[in-house]
This record gives sequence, C-alpha cells and structure tokens, in this order.
Amino acid sequence: MAIGSNPLLNEKTFANERWGGIMADLQKAEGKAISTTMTTQGVVVKSSVLFVLCVMSAVVNWVLAGKNDTAGIATLLGIGGAVLGLVISLVLCFKQNFAAFLSPIYAIGQGLLLGWISLMIAKSGPKGMDTGIVINAVLLTFGCFAGCLVAYAMGLVRIGRTAAAAITIGCVGLMLTYAASWILPMFGVTGMQAIHEGGPIGLVVSGIAIVLAVMSLIMSIQFVDEGVRGGAPKYMEWYAAFGLLSTLVWLYIEILRLLNKLRNN
Repeated sequence: MAIGSNPLLNEKTFANERWGGIMADLQKAEGKAISTTMTTQGVVVKSSVLFVLCVMSAVVNWVLAGKNDTAGIATLLGIGGAVLGLVISLVLCFKQNFAAFLSPIYAIGQGLLLGWISLMIAKSGPKGMDTGIVINAVLLTFGCFAGCLVAYAMGLVRIGRTAAAAITIGCVGLMLTYAASWILPMFGVTGMQAIHEGGPIGLVVSGIAIVLAVMSLIMSIQFVDEGVRGGAPKYMEWYAAFGLLSTLVWLYIEILRLLNKLRNN
C-alpha cells in the first residue's frame, strides 16, 4: 500500500518542465495520431486491467482464507502481497518505465492482501461473519472515487502546491504514527494502540486518514490530467494506473478500518 499525497504521482512526475509537451507538439506538427504519449483513454484501460487483476486475486485469497486447510496459506499470501507491494512501490519511485511489468504484479499482490484483510475483519465482528462491512467499504470507496472524478471534471477542486505540501506532510505523519504504534509495543511502550481502537482517538485518526486518502486521490487525478496535457511518455499510463490503484487500496483499507471500529465500539 502506498501512502502519500500521492508520492507516486507528484508534480515532478508530470512537470511541464520535464516533458514540455514536446512529443505531442512534434506529432501534431507531423500530422500523426498521438500514439506515443500518455492519454486519458490509455490510463483508463490500464487502470481497468489492474483493477480486474486486483479483484480476482482478492477473491481467490478470500476463498483460501475462508477454508481451515488453506487459511495459513492465505495469511502468507496476504503478508507476502503487502511486502511485495512495498518493494514494487519503492522500485517504481525510481524506475517509472518498469511500471508496465511491475504494476500487474503489484495489483495481484495487493489483491491477495485485500482478500485476506477483508475476510479477517468480516469475521472479527461481535456477531461473527459479516460480509456487509466489506460490501459497504467497497461501495464507499468507489463512491468517493466517483465523487472525486465528478468534482474534478466540473472544476470544483484543484490542489495547489501549498495544499499539496500540507497533504504530503500529513500523510508522512500518519505513516510514522502507524509505524510507531506497531514498533513501540515491542519495546514495552504502551498507549498508542488507542489509534486502532473504536474510542474517540481511534475514530479521529481514521477520519483524518480517510480525508488524506481522498485528497490524495484528487491529487492523483489532477496529476494524471497534467501528464496527459503535458505530453508524458506512453509508459507513464501504466505508472499513473499504478498510482491510482495504490491510492484506492489505501482508501479502501482506511474505510474498512473505520467501519470496523464503529461496529465494535
């Protein structure tokens, strides 16, 4: 899972100073169809491919996790998917042209993670198995995504550099807080588990995380738009699709965590 504002899609990635629309301008001058630069249609197609791969692997690991004889395998696949996603995210931060090869693997890994986490949370309710919490999380995630797309298309939201910097700082702070809550207990430091529980602190943290994820999603959409208008290379379509998927995965997990806290409160 990539946590950021989105760090995978930032102003440097699609800066006009970097691409300058030169490729698009050359093609227009030569009368050629734009086929070697990033397009909105291309991002949509590649995002759809990654989404399908993610959903398919999530369903597979959900089924595996639900059976006693394969639950252990599902756990290993889920944890492995999380580690794989982190490694691929780090690689693609420096090697964006590898996205066409690595982003499908990333999507499968994240699907394995989501399938496992979703079933674990669905089974952890006070009344036992509750698939409704997962369905609600999915609907809310795509509702947020649709809302961001409509708001951006209508020109209702744009994020400037100052706001982007603030969102980035917030995301890094959230990431460090999560890391501290997992690491410090190993050294006998207690008290930070409250952010993972259903009390006031936990609910506030989840609310902040969801707001940051939504703002990150808007930034991702904005940066894709800037990449298309700036004439970014064709391979950036895969990178953009990868960045969008990573943000949606993060948003889904945060929404699922909030619903779980509310359910168990």
